[in-house]
Order: sequence, then C-alpha cells, then structure tokens
Amino acid sequence: MFEDFMKNLQGMMGGNADYINKQMEQMQKQMEAQMNAH
Repeated sequence: MFEDFMKNLQGMMGGNADYINKQMEQMQKQMEAQMNAH
C-alpha cells in the first residue's frame, strides 16, 4: 500500500525520484516513530 502511494507520487511529480525518495524516507521514519511511541 505504501509502495503504491510512492509510485503514484513519482508519477505525479514527473519522476523526480531522488527528491521523492528522501521525502519518503523522512515520512517513513516519522510514521515508525509514532507507531513506536504508542
């Protein structure tokens, strides 16, 4: 599900993959931190 979201974003952004990958890594870290906090 998360990977589908990434693919959709890459398509929308015109495949600016390096930028998207960095943003996704940060988002994933934040999500993991929130899940661990509960």
